[in-house]
Amino acid sequence: MNLQAGCRKCDGCALCRDFLLESMIFKSHHNPKEYRVREDVTCTTNGIIYLISDTVCQRNCVGSTLLDMRSRWSNYKSHIKKNVRNCEIASHFNDVNAHTCLQDTSNAKTYTNNLAKEINVLIIEKVNYNKCKTKKEKLNILAKREGYWQTELRTMVRFGGLNV
Repeated sequence: MNLQAGCRKCDGCALCRDFLLESMIFKSHHNPKEYRVREDVTCTTNGIIYLISDTVCQRNCVGSTLLDMRSRWSNYKSHIKKNVRNCEIASHFNDVNAHTCLQDTSNAKTYTNNLAKEINVLIIEKVNYNKCKTKKEKLNILAKREGYWQTELRTMVRFGGLNV
Protein backbone atom coordinates (compact mmCIF):
# COMPACT_ATOMS: atom_id res chain seq x y z
CA MET A 1 0.00 0.00 0.00
CA ASN A 2 1.23 3.49 -0.86
CA LEU A 3 1.85 5.47 2.34
CA GLN A 4 0.93 8.71 0.52
CA ALA A 5 -2.31 7.25 -0.80
CA GLY A 6 -5.49 9.25 -0.80
CA CYS A 7 -7.94 11.29 -2.79
CA ARG A 8 -6.29 14.61 -3.62
CA LYS A 9 -7.43 17.85 -5.23
CA CYS A 10 -5.76 19.35 -8.27
CA ASP A 11 -4.82 22.99 -8.54
CA GLY A 12 -8.31 24.34 -8.89
CA CYS A 13 -10.74 22.76 -11.33
CA ALA A 14 -14.43 23.29 -10.53
CA LEU A 15 -14.85 19.75 -9.19
CA CYS A 16 -11.92 20.07 -6.79
CA ARG A 17 -12.74 23.61 -5.76
CA ASP A 18 -16.38 22.91 -4.88
CA PHE A 19 -17.12 19.19 -4.50
CA LEU A 20 -14.15 16.81 -4.16
CA LEU A 21 -13.05 15.79 -0.68
CA GLU A 22 -9.40 15.20 0.09
CA SER A 23 -8.99 12.19 2.34
CA MET A 24 -7.04 9.01 2.97
CA ILE A 25 -10.04 7.31 4.58
CA PHE A 26 -13.73 7.01 3.77
CA LYS A 27 -16.97 5.52 5.01
CA SER A 28 -20.59 5.69 3.99
CA HIS A 29 -23.64 6.90 5.87
CA HIS A 30 -24.89 3.29 5.81
CA ASN A 31 -21.87 1.48 7.25
CA PRO A 32 -19.79 2.90 10.12
CA LYS A 33 -16.63 1.01 9.15
CA GLU A 34 -13.74 3.12 7.83
CA TYR A 35 -11.73 2.18 4.74
CA ARG A 36 -8.48 3.48 3.28
CA VAL A 37 -7.92 4.86 -0.19
CA ARG A 38 -5.04 2.62 -1.28
CA GLU A 39 -3.61 4.68 -4.14
CA ASP A 40 -3.00 8.33 -4.88
CA VAL A 41 -5.99 9.48 -6.96
CA THR A 42 -7.11 12.85 -8.31
CA CYS A 43 -9.86 14.29 -10.49
CA THR A 44 -7.85 13.28 -13.58
CA THR A 45 -7.31 9.61 -12.65
CA ASN A 46 -8.98 7.25 -15.13
CA GLY A 47 -10.77 4.01 -14.25
CA ILE A 48 -12.09 4.83 -10.80
CA ILE A 49 -14.71 4.00 -8.22
CA TYR A 50 -16.18 6.99 -6.39
CA LEU A 51 -18.49 7.69 -3.45
CA ILE A 52 -21.04 10.49 -3.69
CA SER A 53 -22.54 11.80 -0.46
CA ASP A 54 -25.82 13.64 -0.18
CA THR A 55 -25.06 15.65 2.95
CA VAL A 56 -28.68 16.77 3.41
CA CYS A 57 -30.36 13.35 3.37
CA GLN A 58 -27.27 11.49 4.66
CA ARG A 59 -27.35 9.02 1.77
CA ASN A 60 -24.60 7.68 -0.49
CA CYS A 61 -24.15 6.34 -3.98
CA VAL A 62 -21.17 4.44 -5.40
CA GLY A 63 -20.34 4.78 -9.07
CA SER A 64 -17.56 4.07 -11.53
CA THR A 65 -16.13 5.51 -14.72
CA LEU A 66 -13.52 4.59 -17.30
CA LEU A 67 -12.93 8.31 -17.71
CA ASP A 68 -11.80 10.72 -15.02
CA MET A 69 -14.00 12.13 -12.25
CA ARG A 70 -13.80 15.64 -13.67
CA SER A 71 -15.62 14.47 -16.83
CA ARG A 72 -18.09 12.29 -14.92
CA TRP A 73 -18.92 15.02 -12.42
CA SER A 74 -19.70 17.51 -15.16
CA ASN A 75 -22.42 15.10 -16.34
CA TYR A 76 -23.85 14.65 -12.83
CA LYS A 77 -23.98 18.37 -12.19
CA SER A 78 -25.70 19.04 -15.50
CA HIS A 79 -28.16 16.15 -15.10
CA ILE A 80 -29.19 17.33 -11.63
CA LYS A 81 -29.75 20.86 -12.91
CA LYS A 82 -31.65 19.81 -16.04
CA ASN A 83 -33.61 17.00 -14.35
CA VAL A 84 -32.15 14.36 -16.66
CA ARG A 85 -33.19 11.15 -14.90
CA ASN A 86 -30.59 8.69 -16.15
CA CYS A 87 -28.94 8.16 -12.76
CA GLU A 88 -29.97 7.77 -9.13
CA ILE A 89 -28.33 11.01 -8.03
CA ALA A 90 -30.14 13.27 -10.52
CA SER A 91 -33.46 11.55 -9.85
CA HIS A 92 -33.01 11.79 -6.09
CA PHE A 93 -32.05 15.47 -6.12
CA ASN A 94 -35.04 16.32 -8.28
CA ASP A 95 -37.50 14.21 -6.26
CA VAL A 96 -36.60 15.32 -2.74
CA ASN A 97 -37.86 18.73 -1.60
CA ALA A 98 -35.05 19.01 0.95
CA HIS A 99 -32.61 19.98 -1.81
CA THR A 100 -32.69 23.74 -2.07
CA CYS A 101 -29.91 23.84 -4.69
CA LEU A 102 -32.55 23.56 -7.42
CA GLN A 103 -34.55 26.59 -6.29
CA ASP A 104 -32.41 28.91 -8.42
CA THR A 105 -30.65 27.35 -11.39
CA SER A 106 -30.72 30.45 -13.58
CA ASN A 107 -27.33 31.62 -12.31
CA ALA A 108 -24.58 29.01 -12.73
CA LYS A 109 -22.49 30.30 -9.82
CA THR A 110 -25.45 30.36 -7.42
CA TYR A 111 -26.48 26.85 -8.49
CA THR A 112 -22.93 25.52 -8.01
CA ASN A 113 -22.56 27.18 -4.59
CA ASN A 114 -25.90 25.81 -3.42
CA LEU A 115 -25.21 22.33 -4.80
CA ALA A 116 -21.78 22.28 -3.12
CA LYS A 117 -23.52 22.66 0.26
CA GLU A 118 -25.55 19.51 -0.39
CA ILE A 119 -23.26 17.01 -2.12
CA ASN A 120 -19.64 15.91 -2.21
CA VAL A 121 -17.48 13.36 -3.99
CA LEU A 122 -14.59 11.16 -2.92
CA ILE A 123 -12.61 8.88 -5.23
CA ILE A 124 -12.14 5.63 -3.32
CA GLU A 125 -10.32 3.32 -5.74
CA LYS A 126 -8.30 3.29 -8.92
CA VAL A 127 -9.20 0.05 -10.66
CA ASN A 128 -6.31 -1.97 -12.02
CA TYR A 129 -7.24 -3.23 -15.45
CA ASN A 130 -3.80 -3.12 -17.07
CA LYS A 131 -4.15 -6.70 -18.31
CA CYS A 132 -7.41 -5.92 -20.11
CA LYS A 133 -7.19 -5.66 -23.86
CA THR A 134 -10.68 -4.40 -24.65
CA LYS A 135 -13.04 -1.73 -23.38
CA LYS A 136 -15.58 -4.46 -22.62
CA GLU A 137 -13.09 -6.22 -20.31
CA LYS A 138 -12.34 -2.93 -18.54
CA LEU A 139 -16.03 -2.18 -18.07
CA ASN A 140 -16.60 -5.67 -16.67
CA ILE A 141 -13.88 -5.21 -14.05
CA LEU A 142 -15.16 -1.73 -13.18
CA ALA A 143 -18.69 -3.09 -12.74
CA LYS A 144 -17.44 -5.86 -10.42
CA ARG A 145 -15.51 -3.38 -8.26
CA GLU A 146 -18.45 -0.96 -8.23
CA GLY A 147 -20.76 -3.78 -7.10
CA TYR A 148 -18.28 -4.81 -4.41
CA TRP A 149 -18.20 -1.28 -2.97
CA GLN A 150 -21.98 -0.84 -3.22
CA THR A 151 -22.37 -3.99 -1.13
CA GLU A 152 -19.51 -3.23 1.27
CA LEU A 153 -20.59 0.36 1.91
CA ARG A 154 -24.28 -0.63 1.92
CA THR A 155 -25.25 2.06 -0.60
CA MET A 156 -28.06 0.01 -2.15
CA VAL A 157 -31.62 1.31 -1.73
CA ARG A 158 -32.52 -1.62 0.53
CA PHE A 159 -29.94 -0.33 3.05
CA GLY A 160 -31.02 3.32 2.74
CA GLY A 161 -28.54 4.28 0.01
CA LEU A 162 -29.16 5.59 -3.48
CA ASN A 163 -27.87 2.73 -5.66
CA VAL A 164 -30.61 0.72 -7.37
